[in-house]
Amino acid sequence: MFAEPSISFEMGAAQIEQMARTGRPEVHFGLTQVETHMEPRVSFATLSSSGGQRLCARPHIEVMLALDRARVNVARELVGNECAVSVVWHHELRHFAIVQESLATTASELERIMRAYYDGAVFVGSEAEAQEQIEREFRGRWTLEFETLQARGNLAHEALDTQDAQAESTLCDGALARLAARLSRQTKP
Repeated sequence: MFAEPSISFEMGAAQIEQMARTGRPEVHFGLTQVETHMEPRVSFATLSSSGGQRLCARPHIEVMLALDRARVNVARELVGNECAVSVVWHHELRHFAIVQESLATTASELERIMRAYYDGAVFVGSEAEAQEQIEREFRGRWTLEFETLQARGNLAHEALDTQDAQAESTLCDGALARLAARLSRQTKP
């Protein structure tokens, strides 16, 4: 499930750079922020004891990865320059596409790993105990696995930024490059 990106001009380039935390000296005019979450759905195939107090449960787990919110921040310094706004907006939409692709790849990989992990697993105890164990595993193991898999998309984001930075001086008749130079001079001590 994917949210559509919205655009915001609330932040300036300095705020965007602070949030991006790239550590590189160039000025950033855009930043795509997304919120994702994992939603597990657990059901059990069970065999209960005659008293119904204990059960032997085989879990069936489905996980939905959702992109809840997508926001493209374009530096407010670009307002009024339609060409510059368009260039940054389209660059950030390509970042959004990377996020979508990464999320889809992560979902497939996470499903494969989880199926292998839970294949043949049997929980003994009450249904509440089995449910709690699986929830603990989601909060710990599977959330960490999700974050690790998602981090692989960072390389694609860096490659896109590097590629587009090389063309920045010619875009919009050099307007982005001139503004970046001016902003860099303003932030130097």
